[in-house]
Amino acid sequence: MLVLATALVSLFSTALAINVGAFNIQHFGDTKMNEVGSQIVRILSHYDIVLVQEVRDADHTALNSLKNMLGAATWEYVSSNPIGRTASYKEQYVFFYKKASVHILGQFQYDDSARDVFEREPFSVEIQYHSATKNKNVNVVLMGIHTQPEKAFEELQALPGAMTTAKNHFSNAAGIISMGDFNADCSYLSASQRASMELFTAASYKSLISDSIDTTVATTTDCAYDRIVVQANGDVVADSAKVYRFDTALGLTADTTKAVSDHYPVEFRLN
Repeated sequence: MLVLATALVSLFSTALAINVGAFNIQHFGDTKMNEVGSQIVRILSHYDIVLVQEVRDADHTALNSLKNMLGAATWEYVSSNPIGRTASYKEQYVFFYKKASVHILGQFQYDDSARDVFEREPFSVEIQYHSATKNKNVNVVLMGIHTQPEKAFEELQALPGAMTTAKNHFSNAAGIISMGDFNADCSYLSASQRASMELFTAASYKSLISDSIDTTVATTTDCAYDRIVVQANGDVVADSAKVYRFDTALGLTADTTKAVSDHYPVEFRLN
């Protein structure tokens, strides 16, 4: 066991920071993979672990193709089951990660059957990485959430309870970070609604993406839909949270950018 622990520290210590992202790719499946798969690979390669939302790929054909293009020897993914109330429309939460940077220790699907608040119940993974600040391996929970736009207020009110449940499920985790397309702005969630919510006002939570950040690709919108909320993890690098404008970074045309997604990824770093 000591040999394994030492090997893990040695493996993790090659990275100075872990780059974490959340990206709503907008109806990801075989068609999108065939059309702009190479651009998606370039975007995901920016991260050590990234939550992908709006995945519609029950047979994992597109997901496996994406993993192979990223490099199956170095990349892996963990997927939820297809989730959603409607039989004809379900989505998966998927975490893609570099095996040399993080380890997935477990996964947890939140059970909302009693109250049925969430359209797509949050899906969590417990990851382990080497903390430079603590000089040891640290476990933290990453939770993915994609709210139903018209029910964003109700779902985000319930999110702290889901975070607590997931955190308790992984008893060795140092904290939990919820991220994804919260639909937390514009017509779906007002400033006054955010001001009434535990998630955005309680001292125990820290929202890393401010209300003034535009996470949408379209030039006609200015909405902070995508968010990152941290509870009790001191390894988040100060001021590292931002939107990754992949069109500018990769020199993509407006048409290609829109073909990839109507959202930009949001991201942060773990020290």
